[in-house]
Amino acid sequence: MMIQDDFLLSTKLSEDLFHGFAESMPIFDYHCHLPPAEIAEDRVFNNLTEIWLDGDHYKWRAMRAAGVAEHLVTGDADPYDRFLAWVEVLPRTLGNPLFFWSHLELDRVFGIRLPITQTNALAIWEEANSLIKDLPVSSILRNFKVAMIGTTDDPADGLQHHEALVGGDVAVVPSFRPDSAFAVDRPDFWQAWVAKLAERCGAHIDRLDDLLGCLHQRHLAFHQVGGRICDHGLSSAPTVFFTIQEAQAVFDKVLAGETATAQEKEGFIGFLLERFCQWDREKAWVKQLHLGPLRNVNRKAWENLGPDTGFDTVGDTPQVESLARFLDHMDRQRILPKTIVYNSNPRDNESLSALVGAFPEEEVWGKVQFGAAWWFNDHPRGIESQLQSLATNSLLGQSLGMLTDSRSFLSFPRHEVFRRVLCDFLGKEVAKGVLPNDLEFLGSVVQDICFRNAVRYFGVSVPSYEKKA
Repeated sequence: MMIQDDFLLSTKLSEDLFHGFAESMPIFDYHCHLPPAEIAEDRVFNNLTEIWLDGDHYKWRAMRAAGVAEHLVTGDADPYDRFLAWVEVLPRTLGNPLFFWSHLELDRVFGIRLPITQTNALAIWEEANSLIKDLPVSSILRNFKVAMIGTTDDPADGLQHHEALVGGDVAVVPSFRPDSAFAVDRPDFWQAWVAKLAERCGAHIDRLDDLLGCLHQRHLAFHQVGGRICDHGLSSAPTVFFTIQEAQAVFDKVLAGETATAQEKEGFIGFLLERFCQWDREKAWVKQLHLGPLRNVNRKAWENLGPDTGFDTVGDTPQVESLARFLDHMDRQRILPKTIVYNSNPRDNESLSALVGAFPEEEVWGKVQFGAAWWFNDHPRGIESQLQSLATNSLLGQSLGMLTDSRSFLSFPRHEVFRRVLCDFLGKEVAKGVLPNDLEFLGSVVQDICFRNAVRYFGVSVPSYEKKA
């Protein structure tokens, strides 16, 4: 058995907290990239490669680093050959979360507890494939006790799959991700996206007001199917906020095929974010700001494979000053919604965990939150560092727990890893004499962090949880 019961749990109290309180809690996965169509269609996967490798750019990145040919990573090679290629690479991932994530994925879904080695490869392949035809997406979600999934959706995307899922046991809600509107430095892409948005809205977009009208229409449509989150990925928060006249000039320039300057792009983003914050505030939505990654650094790979394929890295852009100015700007206009900030560079843990406390609002629980250890921080060391900064500088007991940020239906063990690290963190603090040795008190806090806080904060109805409550 690869994964032991006391995995990542170093004290008896840590074990009691995890097994007695955290392990059985439902999962509220408020930020991921799972395809809503596959949830609505209750997809059944044909083989282990489809569910284990397709869409998982974490594994792709490791395979490429090991020199694996692209046709075995994302290409059309035989599924078993692609599976074998990953199995051959996995022993080299020691110390990387991919090593234990992969074992947890096979254990928790298929009950396969063999070490993932070339010796065991055929047995693993045959066992998983013998079970996979009886594991549609709905069964996988039930197995993990998933109560909520927050997908990530462009305003130009259709919402028919979310509409079909309304009222199901799992709350599958869209997150409004309008970042394509920011791409005024890529006129061809931006023009094509504006045309797609116009078609979705059944409108013409010839002026800035038309664009704002369509975006607002889609914001309302998202709300009608349960959407309560507006999400952005930014290198840093903007500090320039154009007037409507200045933003109109940028709109006209890019619509004519010209490229916006860096200053024009920042001011245009600032202008749009003011509108998004206003709409989010009016509808009591949550704003998510994912800050700092340096995206698509390998231009050749980006041109061949597209974005989100494993060619991003940790950015080194200063964050705290620009974010403070952004939050202050929105707060002074009384349009700052509930907001979660995430950092890709662990250097920013202390500054951002302290900053969130500077923008409270009376009678608003946890107005601005320091988000979970995200992306390149999603490993035991990164999670514990985030928890330590949050506990020291803010309110650990109001943490919103974990998210997967994944395109894989096998990624939910990331919640388990977070819960184990959380329980171990608390257990070690008790051993130091910093926290009270009170199992029931700490267990209730653990359950808040694992699930209940997120239910309260996002205001999303979770039918499967409510039926049992």
